[in-house]
Amino acid sequence: EMERLHSELEASSSHAIEKKVEELTSAHTAELERLQASAASDLERVRTEAEQEHLSVVEGALNQLKESHVADIAKVKSEMTAMTNASQSEQLEQLAASHREELDSLRTTLTSEYEAKMNSLKEKVVELTEASSVIEAMNEELEKLQVVLKTSEEKAAKALQLANKIKKAATEKVQ
Repeated sequence: EMERLHSELEASSSHAIEKKVEELTSAHTAELERLQASAASDLERVRTEAEQEHLSVVEGALNQLKESHVADIAKVKSEMTAMTNASQSEQLEQLAASHREELDSLRTTLTSEYEAKMNSLKEKVVELTEASSVIEAMNEELEKLQVVLKTSEEKAAKALQLANKIKKAATEKVQ
């Protein structure tokens, strides 16, 4: 009767341990896959958003510049036809200087906006890279735990075999 109980206890313990290990491994693997997919998706989304926003800002600025340029050209043409004296060249120089200043200002604004967006994107990439490192560390820890569990199971099996041998020897000695 003791042997039967011992055998049942051993079988149920081994089964419960194996089932729990499988459940934990499966849950951890699924969570890691979900986190990796989420990180990759977030990185791609952030990159796409930054590119789209940058393109939108550049296109808007270029459209404004084109409209302003067309208006300025029309203004210059009308002024050139209306003016025939020496002040005409002076006004053209002032207009050209004004255009250069506007272009420099626009270039500075666009450059600073682009740099800010790129810095933001770099920070998000760093965050996602750090999250990936944490996931890798968790994977390594899980692998270590699996090795420890396997070693423990092997030791338990050896101890059980030894106990069975001792029990068998004791039973034979009693007979």
